[in-house]
Amino acid sequence: MKKKSLLLLIIPLLILACSNQNTSSTFSSSELINSSSDNTSSDISIISSSLNNSSSDQIISSSTIDVSSSSKKESSSLPPVKEGEYRINFNSILLVDEDNQSIPLTYDIPKDYLSFDHLSETFNKSLALAAFAFVACAPFKDKVTETYTSFGFDNLVFSNEYEEEENKDTVLYVIGHKKLDNYDLVNISLSGYNYAKPWENNLTIGKSGNHTGFQNGAMKILPTIINYLKTYEDVENLKIFINGYSRSAAIGSVVSIMLMDANIVSKDNLYAYLFETPRSVDIKNNKEYKSIFNIINSGDLVTHVPPEEYGLKRVGQDIELYNENTASLLSSFNDNLSLVSFTPIDENNVKCNNDIDFANYLINYLLEPIESADGSEVKDISSRENYFNNEQQYITYLTGFFLGLSSSFIQTLIEEVSKLDNVGLLNLIVTDGLYNYLSPILDKNNISYDKDALKESTNALLVLIQHKRELIKILSSETFRNNAMRTIYLHTLETVLPLLINL
Repeated sequence: MKKKSLLLLIIPLLILACSNQNTSSTFSSSELINSSSDNTSSDISIISSSLNNSSSDQIISSSTIDVSSSSKKESSSLPPVKEGEYRINFNSILLVDEDNQSIPLTYDIPKDYLSFDHLSETFNKSLALAAFAFVACAPFKDKVTETYTSFGFDNLVFSNEYEEEENKDTVLYVIGHKKLDNYDLVNISLSGYNYAKPWENNLTIGKSGNHTGFQNGAMKILPTIINYLKTYEDVENLKIFINGYSRSAAIGSVVSIMLMDANIVSKDNLYAYLFETPRSVDIKNNKEYKSIFNIINSGDLVTHVPPEEYGLKRVGQDIELYNENTASLLSSFNDNLSLVSFTPIDENNVKCNNDIDFANYLINYLLEPIESADGSEVKDISSRENYFNNEQQYITYLTGFFLGLSSSFIQTLIEEVSKLDNVGLLNLIVTDGLYNYLSPILDKNNISYDKDALKESTNALLVLIQHKRELIKILSSETFRNNAMRTIYLHTLETVLPLLINL
């Protein structure tokens, strides 16, 4: 699955990123993984009318949960967890050890970090660490159960998707309740990694309004959330804790504003702590949502998309994690975590002094309007309307197609493309070139596909690549490629946690 995500992340630059040039030796050759409707108010009425029929999710009492079999085995070198503490435990997403195994990472926090005695509009680092504990386990139902139970939650509700085959609209989430001294707490954790097919949803931006894919994700889970809240008599005194990462941070942001806009939850009782949040909300929404915190590393390319030029934004307050000393912070956190330092670029009319400069350069370059020599119209992605009209259907098709393939075939494809010399690579970017290269490989491996759709989609993508040749030249630079890999690495959980601890 991780190699699928690598292929997806480089779809706009497919030929270059899979060339025989090596990326940084710091990164494992193993698997690599990450990272709207024109409505809000009208959607609330839809939700309200469907509440009584909406939730088929399973409600589980904590007294029926056996967590003994779900606990992950921890290294024997680790000390036992102290009483009153919780051990965050997750595997590195990008890096592996000398045995090609994902590096397990742990960090202990006091359980009383889960405190809501402060104002919702005031950022609290301890609560952010508690939020990270929930997002780190969110993709895995057994680990979620263990974590929620460890923190004293009951009445757990899981999305049906934990038991179903993944599709482009999959949203994994869990809701739980905890009785505290002066109030009841409802915790909503959304899963934002360890998935493949929802990338198609992530790239479905839509023509206007909120990001279509994220809006649809929010609408999918809101009825269950509202029904859950209605099971508690004193709804006005419920504290609502929403946490998410990456895709789920964007969905969590839309969920949060819809709950507040519909007066289902007051701003004083909503605490949203979201990590590496993409832009998801219509820029025309001028309301302030100060109880939403986006804990972001601006060196991470995901935090720059969709671009502001597309009329989308993050709402709430941004808490900046970026640190130019990320490499040393990672190695201090865990000896196995290594990362090349950013290398400044001052060549080929490109000047970048740090990761944020580089991320902005990539976005700005891709958004530059394309002008043909004869003045005829060229299909670019300089605006949201252009992206919607010119590329969205093709990019989402390619995303869905490639992420539906097996990891072994993706590896085969990457190896095949890596054998091409520069002439072979150039032959791919002529009309039908990429299709003519891919189709025999797909046929040889007995993979069925829609020939017309694949040809049309690859050609549409090539129109964009053909007019961005300066970027292709720059990608031949090892410095450029290493910095590009950093923008991917800076999105990962194992980067977020040390930066959050250092905050």
